[in-house]
Amino acid sequence: MHIRRATESDIPHILRLVAQLDYEVENEAGEAGARAVLADPACVVLLAEEQGQVVGLVSFHIVPQLHHAAPVLTLDELVVAEGARGAGIGAELLKAAVDHARAAGCAVVDVTSAFRRTRAHQFYEAHGFVRHGIKLVLELARSDS
Repeated sequence: MHIRRATESDIPHILRLVAQLDYEVENEAGEAGARAVLADPACVVLLAEEQGQVVGLVSFHIVPQLHHAAPVLTLDELVVAEGARGAGIGAELLKAAVDHARAAGCAVVDVTSAFRRTRAHQFYEAHGFVRHGIKLVLELARSDS
């Protein structure tokens, strides 16, 4: 397996994988969002490849936080293609993200996961993450203009 940084030419692979998390991103808005993430210097998207096929991704951003007095790496997405799950690809992608966090001097790595994703919770806990706090979300209506 090879892990590499994603480029704009990888957008179809990125959207295909993120769609497996039940997000409707395989459209123009998803493409624009992927371009914006790839262009943002605070964001990183890493892809896992096996035999030339993209089989997983981890997306994260690093920003300084006042209450940590240090940068924090936030995992945005971690997904392994349906047919490739259970082979350690997710663990390798997570390790790559944590290595980035250490290199950037981050105080913590955090992740938010929907209540229904119990297997994801078990995965993160098996890798040393602990339940901490609660995330509250205010959804804003998107304008079509």
